[in-house]
Amino acid sequence: MKFKDPNNNEYTIEFRRPDARRHGWCSGFYYYPEDGKGTIQVDPDMSKQMILNTVVHEMAHAFFDDATETETTQFANAVSKVLYNNLQFRSDDLQSIVK
Repeated sequence: MKFKDPNNNEYTIEFRRPDARRHGWCSGFYYYPEDGKGTIQVDPDMSKQMILNTVVHEMAHAFFDDATETETTQFANAVSKVLYNNLQFRSDDLQSIVK
């Protein structure tokens, strides 16, 4: 999976556990872009809801680099809760919601 931030940096999302030796245990990690390319690693051994939350959280770092970790966490929690619970991502029934 790839996306670009507002500065045209390209990020790759990798579903693999971040290196705990470098970062301690974490569900995801955002690697700041070098030469226009960045990486986000997300631990795939979590629930669907946690994976969604972690992807949103790490993408928020790419888009809002001046936000604090607390602000990023609050944003990711709110967005992932709306997407997962209210839009029923967990039941794979999104099409019936958006019609």
